[in-house]
Order: sequence, then structure tokens, then C-alpha cells
Amino acid sequence: MTILILMLITLILILILNYAVKKDLNMASNYLLITFITGNFFAILGNYYWKEVISPKLYFVVLFSIIFFIIGEHFLYNKSSSKKNIVINNKRLYIVATISLISLLLNIYHTYQVLMANGYSLELGSVWRFLRIYKFHGEDISNYFVSILVFFSHAAGYISIYYLLQNIKKKNIFLNLFIIGIMLINFALSTDRSNFIYLLFYTIYLYLYNYKQLRIKSLITVMTIGAFTMYIFIYFGNARSFGQSNMYQSFLIYSGSSLVSFSKFLESPLSLNNYIGEETFAGIRILINRFIPTFYEGKYFLEFVYFTNSGSTNIYTGLRSFIKDFGHLGNLTLMFLMGITFGLFSRYRKKPLLLIIYAYFISKISYLFLTPAITTSLFTISQIFQIGCIILIYKIFYRNENRYLQGGLK
Repeated sequence: MTILILMLITLILILILNYAVKKDLNMASNYLLITFITGNFFAILGNYYWKEVISPKLYFVVLFSIIFFIIGEHFLYNKSSSKKNIVINNKRLYIVATISLISLLLNIYHTYQVLMANGYSLELGSVWRFLRIYKFHGEDISNYFVSILVFFSHAAGYISIYYLLQNIKKKNIFLNLFIIGIMLINFALSTDRSNFIYLLFYTIYLYLYNYKQLRIKSLITVMTIGAFTMYIFIYFGNARSFGQSNMYQSFLIYSGSSLVSFSKFLESPLSLNNYIGEETFAGIRILINRFIPTFYEGKYFLEFVYFTNSGSTNIYTGLRSFIKDFGHLGNLTLMFLMGITFGLFSRYRKKPLLLIIYAYFISKISYLFLTPAITTSLFTISQIFQIGCIILIYKIFYRNENRYLQGGLK
């Protein structure tokens, strides 16, 4: 327990120092630090229940990994930014909302057909358990047309959030909220609860980027949204029977167990995976496997670890996958390169479209305290479609405000 407390204090000091150097809330490393600090805090609470002995290795591996990311980001980070508003006329926004609604209706209908064909009732827990198991075993229940429309609704939702967070007089607020609501329902139907966490960090990042400060009222709002997001995350986890026996235990498992299980992993003899990037680049490997069936596709789902008192989990932080694939030196190299990448692309946030995409990836790096989503989703078909839809919708339906003021939208 002493190791976890010491690590929490050290991470907080690094966060303060990191902010003091650049005086900027919007660095990716700040979000990485905040999520690890949060996970560390709940690991302390959870370990009173799990009764695990924490390895001193955890302290050094986590701290050095984050420090290498910070060093990489500081090399190329550009604090300067300019905020440009985007606009859309009513006709175009109604088109976006209509397509999003069609995506939801088709998604519900297709899901209903699959459920009825397999004899499942429409009770929430039953639906979620079946859909999750179906997807867990690699079954594709959506046709490509429906999937593309769902990606469209996700992209439209991301852009609508940016639109509503602009520091201007809000227009079409209810229509944008309608588009965001459709995105959330499509998230739920995907059974991938991590989408809600990604969206939380995406929204927080854009808020801070727009307003540059966090007022008390806004802090309360952010905490409320965060708590509600975690409630949805845990509720649906229990509904599909993958969660723990009660809400409190589930909350601790999802918010704090990753560091405790990572500690157990570090105490075991390290045996590298047989294939390059087997866990780290699972998404790329799965994509290649579709074209070359003999190519090993890697794995998203890791083995479970069981705690001394009770409880189990298969989340270890993303650092576990980096070390398991490339060793400790490879982990530090990856963290450094990711820091450089975020530092480099921070220079291009002046354009709204690139800022939206940048915030999208900020949400992925913030998730590193749970899984290596920032690398496993890299170059996957779903991510290519998602980014492609964001670019397509923005280019077709939205414009920068200065362009609007010069000539108007036609």
C-alpha cells in the first residue's frame, strides 16, 4: 500500500511540474497523468479489499514510462493556438440529423432481427449479454451499409460536441443535442462501453481548449458528467454479467484494478510474446489477417488475474502490452515516440477539423491507464472509417466562421 501512496504523491508532483513548465492544460501528458493519478487513487481504495502486495517495480515502471512520454511531447509541443468557430446552415444540419436518425433506426432493426433469429428476449440484460458474447467471439452482426451509417452518426456527434462547446451564441442547440443523443444510443448498441469514456475525455479536452480555465461551476459539471459516464459504464457491464457482484466492487475493478494487476504482472518472470506487436498492434494484425488468413491476428482480450482476497480482472494498463511485446526498453521507446507524435501534431490544432481529430486521439491516450487503445485501434478499419467520416462530414456540411462571414454558405 505504501508503494501506491508514494506513487500517487509523485504523480501529482510531476503533474504540477509539467503544468508549471508550459502553463498549458491542453498537453496530452497532463491527461495521461490525470488518468493515472485517478486510477492510482482508486487502486489504493480497492486494495484495502483485494489485499495484494504491491511490487516496487510498479513505481519505477509507471513513472519512467510517463516521464519518457513527457520528454517526447516537450520536444515538439507548441502551446500557441487560435480558436476558430465553425458554422452550418439549418438545411445542412437537418440533413446530418436525418442521416444520423436513419443510422439509428437501421441499427435497431438489424439488431432486433439478430436477436429474434437467435431466440433472445428484449430484456436489457439479455440483449447486452447476447450482443457482447456474439461480438466477443468475432461474430459480425452488422452489415457494411449499417456500419458505415453508424460511423457517420458517431462522427456527426463528435462534430456537434465541438460546435456546442464554441464560445459563441448557441444556435441549433436542440438539433445538435439530438445528433449527440443518437450517437450515444449507437454507442450502447455496440456494447463497447469504452466509447463512453473516450467521449468523456474528448469533451473535457475541447472544453478546456476553448475556455483555457476550469471554473468551480464547470468543475462540478465535469465531475457530474464523469460520474454519470462511469455509472453507465458499470451499469451496462453488470447488465451483460461481466461485472462484479455489486456497483461499488465494479467501480473499483474498472477504476483502480489495472495498476494492482499490472503489479502482479511485473512480479512474474517476463516472457515476451511470440509475434511482433501481438497485443500492442492487435488491430493492425487483425486487419492483415483478413487478407492473409495465415497471419496471426494478435489478441485484444488478455488472461484474467485473480486477487488474494477476491475479485478478478483482465485489465493491466496499456504498459503491460508494450512490455509483453517489446520488453522494458521497447515500452520506454514507444512512450517517447508517442509523446513526440502528440507534440508534433499539437502544432496543427489551429484548424477546427484537425483539433477535432487531435481531441479524438487525446481520448485514446487518456485510456492508457486501462488498455493500449491508442495503439490497438491504430489503422484498424473502424478507426479509418471513423476518421474518414469526420473529415467527410466536416468538409461537406461545415465551414470555418471566417469563410462564412466572407461569402456565406451556399
